[in-house]
Amino acid sequence: MKDDGGAAFPGVEYTYYNGVPQVGADHVGMSLRDWFAGQAGPLLLVELFKNNTFTEALEKVGEHSYQYANAMLAERNKGE
Repeated sequence: MKDDGGAAFPGVEYTYYNGVPQVGADHVGMSLRDWFAGQAGPLLLVELFKNNTFTEALEKVGEHSYQYANAMLAERNKGE
């Protein structure tokens, strides 16, 4: 698995005992890579649909979304 950028929205999950919040396990949620890909998806689908059938565009959007996400993570990691 490529570098996923870590958690996009990290936090702590709380449970309750007799109405009192108890700190639980860390709630990681989606990776930053998945979030970047999800943000790119809708615009890429529109662009891909211009020159492809809708079905062809759907088949390509996932791949292109993750290429975008990988590029975003690579750029982000340049500063480290």
